[in-house]
Amino acid sequence: MKRNRYLTGIKCSTEFQEEKRKKEEMQVKMQIRKYEARMLELQREETLYLIELERRVMLRKEEENQEKEELWELAQFEKEK
Repeated sequence: MKRNRYLTGIKCSTEFQEEKRKKEEMQVKMQIRKYEARMLELQREETLYLIELERRVMLRKEEENQEKEELWELAQFEKEK
């Protein structure tokens, strides 16, 4: 009788430990998924930032080229005078 109670206690304890381990494992997996989702979000933000930065650089280059062209035209106009 005592042996059965002892074995039942061990079985319940083992099952409890297994359930606890599974729960902790699920929590770890969920935390990993949260970190992965955050990493993807940061990568997306970085990509958008780089696209915007590249757009600004291209606009600035266009402005510089336009200024150079205007200066060249002005210089040509001054030469003709």
